[in-house]
Amino acid sequence: MENIANEVKIDAVPSKVYDALSTEEGYRGWWTKDCDVDPRPGGEAEFRFNEGQVAMRFRFDALDPESGVRMTCIGHKNNDEWQGTKLRFDLAPQDGGTHVRFRHDGWDRKSDCYEQCVQGWAHFMTSLKGYVETGTGAPF
Repeated sequence: MENIANEVKIDAVPSKVYDALSTEEGYRGWWTKDCDVDPRPGGEAEFRFNEGQVAMRFRFDALDPESGVRMTCIGHKNNDEWQGTKLRFDLAPQDGGTHVRFRHDGWDRKSDCYEQCVQGWAHFMTSLKGYVETGTGAPF
């Protein structure tokens, strides 16, 4: 199995970062403007790209303001390599801000899609930082 990992320090308290990772408004601010989010354990979220041509549906496995967010991809449209993969955003207080450890686990192999996601997640972690710190991210 292959994994994607990224870390970022955000100059904001963990609760503010958590809001960006657990609300529809938050995801629209840093990941994709086209999404529906039901932020509760067992709730689902769908994130759409390219005018709905690509979509991933996730189940929230854990939502904890103290430690972070975990979810599993349970459905997709035109993105079968994401099926069954897991997203994990671990939050920890650090020097008045928040250290975010991100992982996208469960890739079968290093494919073109995987490599695009490595680059994509680097962009979106920077977008998350910008959104939380300034109110302006760079969502798709």
